[in-house]
Amino acid sequence: MENYFSYINNFYRFLLAYTSVFFSIFMASILSINAVKAEVNFNLTIFEQEDLRASLGDIGNFRISFIDQSEDNDISITEITLDGKVKKRIPIDQKKVNVKVKSARRVALDFQKITKNYIVAWPDRGITFYKRDGFEGLHIPFPKITHDIQISDDDILTFANAWSQREEPQAYQINTAGEILWSWNAADFIDDNNFKKRVNRREPPNFAAATSAVDLGNGQIAVTLSAWGVIALVDRETKLARTLIQDIRPHAVVVRDGDVIGYTARKPNTIVIKPEGKQDFVRIPVGGIKSLDLQYLGRNLWLTPTGPTLKIVHADGRVLWQIEIDMNKLQHPGRSLTAATAFFVD
Repeated sequence: MENYFSYINNFYRFLLAYTSVFFSIFMASILSINAVKAEVNFNLTIFEQEDLRASLGDIGNFRISFIDQSEDNDISITEITLDGKVKKRIPIDQKKVNVKVKSARRVALDFQKITKNYIVAWPDRGITFYKRDGFEGLHIPFPKITHDIQISDDDILTFANAWSQREEPQAYQINTAGEILWSWNAADFIDDNNFKKRVNRREPPNFAAATSAVDLGNGQIAVTLSAWGVIALVDRETKLARTLIQDIRPHAVVVRDGDVIGYTARKPNTIVIKPEGKQDFVRIPVGGIKSLDLQYLGRNLWLTPTGPTLKIVHADGRVLWQIEIDMNKLQHPGRSLTAATAFFVD
């Protein structure tokens, strides 16, 4: 009997060791597959290391993340270094957020440095929080959201309602419980001004194509009414608005120190930014399919996804960094790079 139990004990030890080795090999193969996919899909074409180092400092700790739809039927948050190496891929459970690759083309992305949370806004679905370690957290089922999102340090979410109708708000602020803290309807503002509406037949029926809403931190909120070619500056308390900028199909708005310092525009695909120390905007054509996102990195550097490319552009127009998505994967516009963010890791 003693020999029998010894035999059983040794057998289970062997089985445990064999299983551990097999699992390690399996996981290594999965990581290897992901690494190969990353090398195939993303091509680093411009990398001006010295210029980037002079502006950003320790570029080894700099990360760029984007909504990655380059793989068939897969969506992930992909985090890369400036040399193009994939550091993380956070898979998106498409069934859980009820979104598909083809319908995720206007997804919005932000990163909260304090909590190290990614915030992803799914068009017509809601807002989902993802940890950098891959853990999927809070989901807010708030369907009236597209294109752009901003989260403050005190967890206030500001965003536009792109496909809203005349009687609906075009901009919102909510808390992480999904409670509406503030909203604004643009109908009176549009009626009081002689704006010309530009209809885009590829968009769902809508009143204003509101594509961005950003809190300036001084009691004002900038709201982009893309269909009317205007960026409005709205007083948060009175809800009275004034025209800040008129342009062709403006989209993402960037603010700093209570001032609008940049935005994207269409036809041609352009970023419109204020260089450091200047008061006037300059226009920089960036090419690509479209640019719905823009982030100021400091020291006259701007991050913008343009469809097939993701770029860091200097205020003087030079492209200092660029990756390209595998063009064979662009069978649908939803696969393009249209949402990105950047930050330093600790």
